[in-house]
Amino acid sequence: MTTNREAAREFEDSLGLDGCLIGVKYTNEPDPRADRDRKLAACEAIGLVRGEHAVINLSAETCNCMGGKYCLGLAPVPKEQIIKEMVDVHKMFASEQLARKFLDDVPPPSGRGDFVVVAPLSDMAGEPDLVLSVCNTRQANKIVSLLVYSGHQLSTHNLVSSTCTSLASPLVTGEAHMNFITDHGRNRVPSFANYELIIAMPFSKFKEALANIPHAGAVTKP
Repeated sequence: MTTNREAAREFEDSLGLDGCLIGVKYTNEPDPRADRDRKLAACEAIGLVRGEHAVINLSAETCNCMGGKYCLGLAPVPKEQIIKEMVDVHKMFASEQLARKFLDDVPPPSGRGDFVVVAPLSDMAGEPDLVLSVCNTRQANKIVSLLVYSGHQLSTHNLVSSTCTSLASPLVTGEAHMNFITDHGRNRVPSFANYELIIAMPFSKFKEALANIPHAGAVTKP
């Protein structure tokens, strides 16, 4: 059986990815390799895993972003508070009604665990819940092509939403998710290049994409 390390290497090499694939897993126990006292936003965790191959535990105590706690389902943050933030601070929507509908379409995952472990896929033991890549548009096209090859449809929900939704939306929809990374996320994580975006996949979809590498025209050489 292919290990996470082998799968990550094949996927990264075949698509020419610049950074490591990132695994995301909900659990009731923190990963002992991580600094338990490190407080980060979810977007910062993605940046650190990608840049330093770090292992991050996000929880209600260590996630220092209110939106992240809500989106990941780590704490009972009132929806009204998030709506106010989206309308008054980030100015994502013209009204609270629009913001509410946006949040209602894909609710936060709940009951999955007290911790969200974010780490290089190659370093994860067991199956993660999600696999995501920070990539350029050409690499994103290859990933999407691998998914479409076997009939999977990419979710277009939350395209302008916060970066942390890429760690949660695919768990709720069961679909791969494209995230353009907001200016807020880019300001918190300067290592995100202006031409990069995030593709996040449920692990089952990642395995499909991996199996399609020898066949899909977007990846195979003529």
